[in-house]
Amino acid sequence: MRRDEDAHKRERSDMRMRGGNTKAWRKRRYPAAFVSKLNDLENEASETQTWIEIALRCGYLTEETALELDSRCEEVLSQLVIMASHPEKWAINSPHHRVSSSRISPND
Repeated sequence: MRRDEDAHKRERSDMRMRGGNTKAWRKRRYPAAFVSKLNDLENEASETQTWIEIALRCGYLTEETALELDSRCEEVLSQLVIMASHPEKWAINSPHHRVSSSRISPND
């Protein structure tokens, strides 16, 4: 039963991280809110890393799998830090924000 509970906690942490990413992306019009949500996501990613460590210590994950998952979390964390450090590059209505050239203009 304990294994199922730990797996469920890892999945919930992962889902909160993914859902939070969507919320953060929607807040790009408001740089302070965007950065705040990115900070929340950093916490979720760190929590996910904690659950990975617990699962490894309890024998639910192999060391190889734990290292791979932890590496993915580190990639996400580094991207979040970059985005939070330069929110103007991601903000809507910012001169740094690039609109995809594949978008159809309202005049088309």
